Amino acid sequence: MRQWRIFPRSGQYAHSVTCIDLDDSRLLPSVRNAENIVFLLMDAINLQMASDSVDVIVFYNALAHVENELEKILNECYRVLRKRGELYFISSFGIDKIAVEATLLPMLKKQKIYFSLSQTKNFIIVQIGA
Repeated sequence: MRQWRIFPRSGQYAHSVTCIDLDDSRLLPSVRNAENIVFLLMDAINLQMASDSVDVIVFYNALAHVENELEKILNECYRVLRKRGELYFISSFGIDKIAVEATLLPMLKKQKIYFSLSQTKNFIIVQIGA
């Protein structure tokens, strides 16, 4: 449930926030009632969003759960992101950090996709785009 605590704060800075997951068991009550935060049950492999319609996509401690479908998910993210959009993978859990190092970074390097990598004591942040 920890991973959804970021979204109530994101609603303070963004005009609108759309959260997706395959189920709503991790959704906090504070997010359910926020005016500018929408939660949709959706698979990241098949985003039900218009092309070129999203400014920023954030995967927060989710990479380890989707790494087997990462290439398909990246393609969907690129489809829905606007021209100067940004894609972030933020990892603080050990298993997710391993997925960044073992799967995401090698895939980005192989496909020659520009990214920046930053690390703090607790986080690995990969930014793709803009």
